[in-house]
Amino acid sequence: MADETTETFTTERAFACPPQDVWDAITDAEKLSVVFDAPVDFTPEAGAEGTIELSEADGGTRVLLVEEVVEGERLTLRWASLTEAPTRVTFDIAPSGNGTRLVITERSLQPTMMLAGAR
Repeated sequence: MADETTETFTTERAFACPPQDVWDAITDAEKLSVVFDAPVDFTPEAGAEGTIELSEADGGTRVLLVEEVVEGERLTLRWASLTEAPTRVTFDIAPSGNGTRLVITERSLQPTMMLAGAR
């Protein structure tokens, strides 16, 4: 997969709550809508499709594909808009001390990669 990407951005956050709370926040469309401050419609099941209705300034509507779900540990989405190249976003969750560590990695993909998983 290394030749599929053009850029990678990673950020890490620590939360003073159990991993299940963080998992619930990224896999529940209503809660994820609060995180993105935009309507999100998806089901956290591999192969499911959905949308994120971002503002035009933020790239507009993104169509997403759920690539991987490892219950309580990892969620990987591939998404794209009409104005921006597709990216793969992975949310990795792990216990850390008395809380939870969330690592979010976003990788830019070649434009043809959005269609690679399409039916």
